[in-house]
Amino acid sequence: MLPDVITLRPDSPYTLDMFSTLQERVDAARAILQGDTEPYLRWWDATCLPQKPPKGKRKIQERYVLEMAYKIRDEGYDEVAWAEWSKENHPYWYPIRVTIDPLGRVTLFDGNHRACFCFALGQPIHAQIYRRAPSWAAVVQERHKAGALYQPHSHPDLEGLKVYRRGVSRYETVGKYLADSGCERVCEIGSNYGVGCVAMAHQGLAVTGLEHNPGYARLQRSLFAVYPGLKLKSIQGGMGKRPAGVDAYVGLSVWHHLAQDLGTLDAWIRATSHAEFQIIELPEPGSTRWTDELLHDMKADYQTIGPKVLERIRALGGYKHKRTMGKDARYAQRETVALWK
Repeated sequence: MLPDVITLRPDSPYTLDMFSTLQERVDAARAILQGDTEPYLRWWDATCLPQKPPKGKRKIQERYVLEMAYKIRDEGYDEVAWAEWSKENHPYWYPIRVTIDPLGRVTLFDGNHRACFCFALGQPIHAQIYRRAPSWAAVVQERHKAGALYQPHSHPDLEGLKVYRRGVSRYETVGKYLADSGCERVCEIGSNYGVGCVAMAHQGLAVTGLEHNPGYARLQRSLFAVYPGLKLKSIQGGMGKRPAGVDAYVGLSVWHHLAQDLGTLDAWIRATSHAEFQIIELPEPGSTRWTDELLHDMKADYQTIGPKVLERIRALGGYKHKRTMGKDARYAQRETVALWK
């Protein structure tokens, strides 16, 4: 069962994206909260063109909106209390409602004034779902059925789910390192929900997320859609869909999935070796996620397979230099390693 109400937090990228098209209303709301109704009335007059509203109606609207603003400012916004107040002061009332499109982007449907006042005051907005696009609902339903997310995702439809891997500090470190090294175009292999891509793009990089899972790729496209100022591109598919002309490949927690056997491992290495940099994180020593076939092919065990895979990427890909960028204490000192030519 999907949630009937979502919480739009003032610092969420989905909330900021929703209000990016309502800037004039938000500015008017801030002015009203300071006691100045003129910006709001100018906007309201403009929306009523070509016929200006009667002077009496304009006065009623001004008084109603002022009372609304001060009530929310002084008491906070509570849907039940608001419904009772509204019945006495205004004949038309609907809860704050939103629609959600196939990308997961949120649009106000009802309650524009109240939502703008809450946003201007930095208050969370509890909004009822009026309509969800079926394709988006299917993706969210899948995550709720699983009961968890691999990476954090800021969509309000996913709030409250368990997250297996929190934090993006390693992506921030990698992004800064690549930007400082002169890289411009980066591809993350196995980008999951795209959280790492966003963190690296904040460093000024143009980042492509390559994700084979269709549901994960949809969550990634949803996240990218609410960061229009960043250089982000999402591709759903495997090795054959990899972008050309990138300066670096980033593959954190993914090479044990690519290395199903020696032939597949070598094909991936050759496919990505045109890049100047490879940023790699292998599973912790002793991980049982490597396949028995690869262990046999490389004459390795669970303790030695990781370093052997790393050295094969380095040798077959022609990477002359190696640097450990950090170790993750939460995962048995799992290393993030930079390789370059």
